[in-house]
Amino acid sequence: MASLGLFMLLICVKYNVGYSFMDESETLVWPTEYHIKAEKINLDAGIAETMEMWSSAAVNRSRIDFYGGLVKKYYHWETDEEHGYVYSLMPQSTEEYQNKITCGMQEISDEEDIESSLPKIEHFEHIGKCPPNIYVFILFIFLGNEELEGKKVAVWKYGRVFQEKRWQERILYTYQSDDYDIPVRFVAKNYLMKNGAMTAHIITNYYSYEPTVEEEDLDEGDTDDCEYMGRLGEDFNNDIKHLHPAKETDVDIAFHSYKKHNGKNYDSETEHEMRKAIFHENWEMIEHHNRQNLGYKLSLNQFVDRTLDEMEILTGLLPNPPELEATHPFHSDEEVRRLAEELPENFDLRMEGVISPVKNQAHCGSCWAFASTAAVEGAVARSNGGRIVDLSEQSLVDCAWGLGCMGCDGGWMESAFQYIVKHGLPVEEEYGSYLEQDGLCHKDNMTTTYTIKGYSKPTPHNAQALKVALYKYGPVAVSINFNKKMRYYDSGVFYDPDCNKGHTNHGVVVVGYGVRDGTDYWIIKNSHGATWGQAGYILISAKDNNCFVLSRPVYPIV
Repeated sequence: MASLGLFMLLICVKYNVGYSFMDESETLVWPTEYHIKAEKINLDAGIAETMEMWSSAAVNRSRIDFYGGLVKKYYHWETDEEHGYVYSLMPQSTEEYQNKITCGMQEISDEEDIESSLPKIEHFEHIGKCPPNIYVFILFIFLGNEELEGKKVAVWKYGRVFQEKRWQERILYTYQSDDYDIPVRFVAKNYLMKNGAMTAHIITNYYSYEPTVEEEDLDEGDTDDCEYMGRLGEDFNNDIKHLHPAKETDVDIAFHSYKKHNGKNYDSETEHEMRKAIFHENWEMIEHHNRQNLGYKLSLNQFVDRTLDEMEILTGLLPNPPELEATHPFHSDEEVRRLAEELPENFDLRMEGVISPVKNQAHCGSCWAFASTAAVEGAVARSNGGRIVDLSEQSLVDCAWGLGCMGCDGGWMESAFQYIVKHGLPVEEEYGSYLEQDGLCHKDNMTTTYTIKGYSKPTPHNAQALKVALYKYGPVAVSINFNKKMRYYDSGVFYDPDCNKGHTNHGVVVVGYGVRDGTDYWIIKNSHGATWGQAGYILISAKDNNCFVLSRPVYPIV
C-alpha cells in the first residue's frame, strides 16, 4: 500500500497540472506572523535536525531554535534605527565550566537579514493540486502528521542549471490558511549535469503551524552579558559561528562574508548563484561532520565554492604510475625491525628546522612537483646543517616532460626524482617565480643547482619502514587519496574509512609521526598554502593505511 501511495503521489506531482480544487493565487505568500515546527532530514548525511521558528513582521522580530532549544537565535530589527541585532544563545564548555549558556551578539545592517526563516519563494511556479483521494496517501507517506489530514496540498516547483555543470531542483508542498500558504514539505536536490549524480538531497517537513506569536517567545531575555561580536557579514570567522545553513538568509550573509574574506569575485550572477549553491551544500556537510566529534574537524576554507572538476585539477598525480626501480635499495625487513627499536615515539622534522615553508600550487595540477621539491629541500637542509634552500617547482613543471610528467596536467614523484638526478633543481630566485601554469624551460646556464644522488623506496605498507626513513633520511614523498572531506580539513587526526575506497591522486610529503590519545598519525605537508588545514599540514591516522599513505613512499638521497 505504501509503495502504491508513493507511486500515485509521483504521478500527481508530475502530471497533475490541470487539477485545481481551490480558488487560489498562482503566487506563494508566506504568513507575516507564524509559529511553526520543522524537521530537516539530510538523506546523504543521515541526520535529522529539529527546528522551531517564530516570526512577526509587526514587530520585526524572528527566532529559530535548533534541537529543542539547544541553540537559539533571535533576530531583531530596530525600527527607529538603521540596524538590528542577532543574538545567539548556545552551550559552551571549557576547562573552567561545562555546558554554560553563552550569548553572542552581532549587528545587522539590512532588514532583509531577519526575514522569514521559511524557504525563499520568488522563483516557484504552481504545478498542480493533488485530488483528495490521493492526498490520503500523501498524509501517510509524505507528512505523517494527523493535524493536516483533509487539507489539499498545492505543489510548487522550480529548477535551474548553472553553467551546464550543476542542476538544482526545489519542490514545495503547501496548503492555504486564510490568505497565506503554509509549508508542509520542502525538497531540495542538487545534481551534477555531466553524469546525473545527486550531490545533495534534503527534505524539510513542517508541522504544528500556528498563525499567532506570543511576544515573550521573541524576547531573548537579559542581554547584558552578551559578547558583542561585530557587524554580521564583516568577519567571516566570527560570522560563521552565529549563522546556520538551515536559514536561507544566513546562507546569503555567510556567502557574502566568505567572498569578502577570501577575496572571491565571480564573472556573472549565474556563476555567483552556482558558487553559493556549492558553498551551501558543503556547509551542510561540514556542519554535520563537525557535530559528530569524529576526532577531526572540517572548515569552510578557500575550496568550499569549487566544483568537482576544479578540485580534481588541484591534485595532479597521473593514473598508472610507472614501476621505476629505486636507484638505492632500502633496508631489509630485518634491518627495519632492528632500527625501529631505537625510534622515538614522536618525531617531527619541523622541530629540526629543516622543513621549508608551506607553498601553494594554486590552480595547477603540480602537486607531484611540489612534493618532490619539498622532499629535496628537506634532505638538502638536513645535510648542510639546517640551511633551508628555496628550490624551483616551476623548473620541474617546465622541463620534466621527457620523463613522462605533464606539467600542470600531472606527473609522478619518482619521475621527478629521476629528472633531478640528471639535471638538478635551480633555486627559485634564479629560475624565476612559480607561474601556476606551464612555462618555457630555461634550466641551462643556472649558476646554483642542487642535485641528488638518487632515490629510495621504503617498504610499502610498512609503518616501521616509513618511520625509519623519516628518522634516518628526512622527508618522504607519498601518494594519497585527497578525498572530499580532506579538502576541508581543519584540525585533529584525520581518519575516514571512505578514503580507502578511491585511488591515489595527490602528492604530499610526510615530515614526521606521533601518537595522540592512543592514535598513531603521520604529519603531512600539503601544497595548498598555509591557510589550509593546520597551517598547511594535516595529521592523517596511521590506522588501516588510511588514504594510502603507505602505498608508494619515496625519498631523495643527497
